[in-house]
Amino acid sequence: MLNYHLDVLKQIICNIKIRRAPTRHDNVDFGSIVTKISKIKKLSIVVADKGYDSEDNHVLVRNKLHRFSIIPSRYEQVPVCKTRGKYRKEMKRGYNKIIYNQPSVIKMKILYPS
Repeated sequence: MLNYHLDVLKQIICNIKIRRAPTRHDNVDFGSIVTKISKIKKLSIVVADKGYDSEDNHVLVRNKLHRFSIIPSRYEQVPVCKTRGKYRKEMKRGYNKIIYNQPSVIKMKILYPS
């Protein structure tokens, strides 16, 4: 299994993770990958697909790294009142779809300030 993350503005690969078999979900690696990339280059926005939906991931990016995260909710049919977590509820209420839908074929995007 190949998992890679890149700077979408410059189209530069920042991190690659290769596994022999898909025994673990990508979400397990989210924290270490984002933290490692943030040490290399200052992050502006972390955009990830629904597979990375977790309050812990939002807390890491927003509270510990002091950056903005856009990770849509995995279960769109669940109402906001039954969704757990401050940032996950915020994503349920809406997020910037222009930034989220930038053309890319990757699983997780990292945006840097200019």
